[in-house]
Amino acid sequence: MSAGMFAGQGPAVMAVVRLLEAFGELPPLDVHLSTIDPGQLELTARRGDLAGFERWRAALGLDPAGVELLTTPPWSWLAVTGSWGGVEVRLTVHGVALPEKAGAEVAV
Repeated sequence: MSAGMFAGQGPAVMAVVRLLEAFGELPPLDVHLSTIDPGQLELTARRGDLAGFERWRAALGLDPAGVELLTTPPWSWLAVTGSWGGVEVRLTVHGVALPEKAGAEVAV
């Protein structure tokens, strides 16, 4: 089976089904199946929902030390990548407020 075929996204689709079964009580996410990397599942928490992002990060067992604050002014977001259910998972949340003072830390 070619990774360039729709069937190549099967593992990511099945991971979504398992996410729904295991974590149906968690906040909703945007779910994207990558066509570039069929083995990757991209999950995005609601804009600014840091608590929801953290609940999902913990549920998926993604390393808190791996959370990155990314910025491209005026945008900022948190992202963490790991493996869950046999697929690579990237969890993000956009709309992260940046500290007003240079050098101040962002609470994650």
